[in-house]
Amino acid sequence: MKTTYILVPAIALGLIIGIGASSQAEKARERGQQHPPKGGMMAEADLNGDGVITRDEFGQRALEIFARIDANSDGKITAEERDQAQEAMQAKAEEHKKAMFAKLDKNADGVISREEVPERAVKFFERFDADKDGKVTEAEVDAVAGQMRGKAGEHKGKIFERADTNGDGVVALDEVKAHLDQIFTKLDADGNGQLTKEEMREAGKKVRERVQEHRQQ
Repeated sequence: MKTTYILVPAIALGLIIGIGASSQAEKARERGQQHPPKGGMMAEADLNGDGVITRDEFGQRALEIFARIDANSDGKITAEERDQAQEAMQAKAEEHKKAMFAKLDKNADGVISREEVPERAVKFFERFDADKDGKVTEAEVDAVAGQMRGKAGEHKGKIFERADTNGDGVVALDEVKAHLDQIFTKLDADGNGQLTKEEMREAGKKVRERVQEHRQQ
């Protein structure tokens, strides 16, 4: 059911942060933008723009994605529906990768040189440049993407099992709602029924720490 590689203790936080980020990126690409709009997940989840996220707002994006993945609209997501959704997302990611590679490869010689990369993206360039020859080929990009998909695949089944709290082999809408409610309560540090920028920032920090731990495994 997850559509990104962010791994967190509970599936609900992954739904909110991971799917929200994916949604932002998709919307940005539809507008012809390379990056999502400024404001990040806070702006995406704060539906009425009042600067805080309520309990209802917190889960809205995840529930919209749930409905999209639930192909037969029976209120449940099977492993097959989850896999189909992931395959569709990977196909879109492949299209985006090719478009971005062509955009960065300014002289169209089939490789991205260090000189063609913006200064802010140097660290990413170095990660992809496996042989350290100062050039990134499409094969090197595919290799890194494959590693990421492989690591995500290792945990995909476990994540699905966590979300399937009653062990019936499907993830039901009420199970997702229950997770969302639990995670909101956990993130709402002052218990006032609203998530502030500071509380969301702290949540993001914890997710980044988990991602870093996962990469080191």
